[in-house]
Amino acid sequence: MPWVNFFILLVAVLLTQTGVVSLLGWRSLDVFLIAALACGLWLPRGDARLRCWILGLAQDLASADTLGIHACALGLTGLLLTAMREWVNMSALTPRFVMLFLAAFAGQALYHAHLLFWASGGDGTLARWLTDSATTAALAAILTLFASAAAANVGARRRRGGRSSTFRRIARL
Repeated sequence: MPWVNFFILLVAVLLTQTGVVSLLGWRSLDVFLIAALACGLWLPRGDARLRCWILGLAQDLASADTLGIHACALGLTGLLLTAMREWVNMSALTPRFVMLFLAAFAGQALYHAHLLFWASGGDGTLARWLTDSATTAALAAILTLFASAAAANVGARRRRGGRSSTFRRIARL
């Protein structure tokens, strides 16, 4: 992905997260995490790690949280995802979901641990920390898989010039 396209994606993600998601009150939907998972899944290793960190830095600058926590969390997610994708069969759907979930869970666990145990003065519980991290990670992994399938379907249509079934395309993932 060229840098110009990445910065367009970054602006779109920033506007979606701060405008749409915050107005609707969806706490578990993190559009920055979905974009970081997509970058970590499909870009070359060095580019993916750098762009995940840049996405986190942009989320830090747009939020009122401690500066650097989102960059660290999304950077960790990108680092784990690029390391794990060499071990996983990328054509199978279930291992790819598990890989996305584990990478997202590690980053979200770091972020939610910061929120519950440091930012709020230590009044968070372990169950809330785990459920918030797991919910956000699972939702982001599922939406990343759907976005990947949709992007592959559009690319297949463009290459073949015909129409393909979305369900057959998702089944092959």
